[in-house]
Amino acid sequence: METKRHDNVNQHHKKTAQDRLRVIISSIAAFLLSMALTLITVLLVIQWSGFSRSSFYKNMSANNYYDFVMTDIYEEAEAITIPIGLPVTVLEDVLTSYGISKDVNGYIDASFRNDTYNVNTEDITEKLENNVRTYLTEAGIALDQDQETNLEAYVASVVKVYTDTVKMPLLSAFVKARNLYEKIFGISIAICAVFAAICLYMIIRLHTWLHRGLRYVTYSTISTGLMSGIMPVLVLQSGFYKKIHLSPEYFYNFFTDYVTNIFQAFLNFSVGWIILSIIIIVVIGALKNSREYYKRKN
Repeated sequence: METKRHDNVNQHHKKTAQDRLRVIISSIAAFLLSMALTLITVLLVIQWSGFSRSSFYKNMSANNYYDFVMTDIYEEAEAITIPIGLPVTVLEDVLTSYGISKDVNGYIDASFRNDTYNVNTEDITEKLENNVRTYLTEAGIALDQDQETNLEAYVASVVKVYTDTVKMPLLSAFVKARNLYEKIFGISIAICAVFAAICLYMIIRLHTWLHRGLRYVTYSTISTGLMSGIMPVLVLQSGFYKKIHLSPEYFYNFFTDYVTNIFQAFLNFSVGWIILSIIIIVVIGALKNSREYYKRKN
């Protein structure tokens, strides 16, 4: 009798040690799973919101970027026109919304392809020169050789304002960062996904009962949701990126809204992970209350 009691005590201690080891390994695996899922979240947000061309254009439209570009060009052109004695009416119908959006988008598309975009200024040059000549003719002013040279210089100055303004500032640096990220995104997401799958498999296999393994998975998804959400909340509250000085103002507005949308995407993922956690918790509860679940195990 004493020997049997001793064996039972040994078995109890052995089972307790195994349970402790299972808990330790499951906790470590759950932590590693949460880190892998958080990295996957970061990679996807940067890919889909940070470097997405569609997000880029969507934010431009939301900020009326093209209209502000046209306004900026006209203001700078007027600053060139008025001092030389020409009326601002010579700038009428020189620019069109379609032409500006075409050139702005053309420059962006070419940059994303690592290509060079040459702005076609023939139409602008012709319209502006014709407007000036029409005004001078109606005013009874004939141009001599020096004035012809001045006219060419004036038209060239306005055209340069146009070609410079339709090119988005800092786009080349953005594209370089995007190209570098594209090289590492595929392999990074694959490594994280495989690592997450291994951790998930370990957690499930360590437990005889599925609901106990899912409990640790829930720890991971909740942690991922918190890690994905806390940092964006702090950044959005501090708004430090809004203190970066950028010009012109419409580009600053585009930049700050673009960054805000990226951090809001993190919050969306965070909510998604929390919702997934709730679903898993519901599944765990359903399994624990299911007689068929226990019958299959027994």
